[in-house]
Amino acid sequence: MPQYPWSDGTNYVTQCPIEPGQKFTQQIILSDEEGTLWWHAHSDWARNSVYGAIVILPPRTESFPFPTLMPISPHPNSSNAFLSMANQATCIHAQTKNVHQPELPSTSPTTPTTVIIEYVGNYTPPPSPLLPSFPDVGDSAAVNNFINRLRSLGNDVDVPKKVEEFLFYTLSMNLMPCLKSTCSESTRLLASVNNVSLVLPRQDILQAYYRGINGVYTEDFPDFPHLSYDFTGVVIPEEEAGLNFGTAVRMLEYNTTVEVVFQGANLHIEHPIHLHGYSFYVVGSGLGNYNRIRDLANYNLVDPPLMQTIAVPKSGWTAIRFKANNPGVWYLHCHIERHITWGMGMVFIVKDGERRHEKMLPPPPDMPRC
Repeated sequence: MPQYPWSDGTNYVTQCPIEPGQKFTQQIILSDEEGTLWWHAHSDWARNSVYGAIVILPPRTESFPFPTLMPISPHPNSSNAFLSMANQATCIHAQTKNVHQPELPSTSPTTPTTVIIEYVGNYTPPPSPLLPSFPDVGDSAAVNNFINRLRSLGNDVDVPKKVEEFLFYTLSMNLMPCLKSTCSESTRLLASVNNVSLVLPRQDILQAYYRGINGVYTEDFPDFPHLSYDFTGVVIPEEEAGLNFGTAVRMLEYNTTVEVVFQGANLHIEHPIHLHGYSFYVVGSGLGNYNRIRDLANYNLVDPPLMQTIAVPKSGWTAIRFKANNPGVWYLHCHIERHITWGMGMVFIVKDGERRHEKMLPPPPDMPRC
């Protein structure tokens, strides 16, 4: 909902948790969205069981986006020849059915999914089909090649051409000494963005920003990692092995055009990155270390896909662009539960504009209290 981060639902970022026995009314205003939206809890690991789908159907006056059926095999040259080869009679009694689409999302970062469609009704057992060679599970190169071929279908693509804020964010896994007796090893895993592991405060950042409460967050989140090295290599510099903890945010002026390059670093793990409050254009993606001079020339600035979550390939990078025209406090994080709870996230605060429709709306009266 534009100008209204109060219903975003992220614990200690845009609201305090809803305590047992309490309730909070979420306000959701839909505009031109269609398809399947995903709602879920945003408190620790609660999303594993508290989630669901909202299916938004298109208007009854509109047809499906494609006027013709998509064939799954070459068109037959004649109907009777096709039926004869399929061992079917040329006189068929059939009942028409509506076109259906899947209504539940299936998500998994950079993992191909194989589906075999079976035709039922042939009395003669068909021969085993000749299947093509499918990518292996976890084949990031194949998935990245597919993602790079995605294009926007709409005619209103408005990709920012001039970048005013360029941000380079490394996504890292970190080892830290564990002094607690509950640890099975002497070290524990944490996660970070630009070597900063996010620490959620006990007062939500949105309330602190809106009411001018000091001491909840700082405005010094780094635009670049403090050290440049071979991010996809095996050897990690000793200076990078350490970790900074904090609740740092990145301030953005209203209507600023922003480019963020996410660079996967160490351990060769893919990260599905989600940005609250915005859709963004995925203008580029590749394997290896990002090179501004080389990779910028290969950006798709004509018809890139518009998304809210993008998988950063393991040992690779992804570049996105968006215009900061939705004022408020917005969470950017990895969507793997253990990574987000380990600290792989950061927060954007987009300032108000000058006009009324460019300013953040006031909070509702029933906001949960910390």
